[in-house]
Amino acid sequence: MLLTIGLAPANADGTGLDWSTTRIQTFDVSDPTTPTQNDHLDLAPVENPGEGGWSWGWSEATYEHKAFQYWAPKGLLAVPLSTYRYNSWTDASGGHHWSYEYVSKLMLVEVNETSGELSVYGEVDHSLFFDAEDGRWWGGETQIRRSIFMGDFVVALSAGGVTATNLSTLNQSASVELDRQWPEYYNIWAEDAEEEEAKVDTSEGKDDDREAKGDDGKSTSDESDRPDDDDAGAAPDSDRQ
Repeated sequence: MLLTIGLAPANADGTGLDWSTTRIQTFDVSDPTTPTQNDHLDLAPVENPGEGGWSWGWSEATYEHKAFQYWAPKGLLAVPLSTYRYNSWTDASGGHHWSYEYVSKLMLVEVNETSGELSVYGEVDHSLFFDAEDGRWWGGETQIRRSIFMGDFVVALSAGGVTATNLSTLNQSASVELDRQWPEYYNIWAEDAEEEEAKVDTSEGKDDDREAKGDDGKSTSDESDRPDDDDAGAAPDSDRQ
């Protein structure tokens, strides 16, 4: 049997690509010259992915074999799936708000090695790791990146955290939330912003200093440097003829 993973076709005749759906297929290759499809299963991170403003779903497993796991003792596949959508709203005071809603799942697919039949067994959900804060995950890596089957458990790893899920009950046995890892370009931007802010603060300080002093460096508002007029308002005695 041959197992394949990729994008689903966009049209009924098998042409085009449906970028929102990941397709798994099994083939009978007992005769390698004429492989025959046994079954196929289309996977999406949300129901009706073409509705509700969801972005195209994606799976790293369609281009990176390390993201795709098969556990023969249980006859299970682990396939990561992700998507997101932009939400915006206006509150009662007229204030505008926005956030992103993320979906990050590890789909578990049961494979019958005899018939090649495929069916959804369950899922591991990491969405809350990314939606729990302000809904603005700047790292860009919101999908479950890797997974590993360990006996009766499947461990899922993403930028948000690590979870262990019992394969019999599909209950989460343990989880660890990871510190947010800022991408390198964000760190560069933050450093540049701090430098610009420091320059502005220094410049404003110099401007204030110039306003407080004249060209000779003395304070322009120091009354003690001014000559005292006499009672009649004339100049001091030393200036009289």
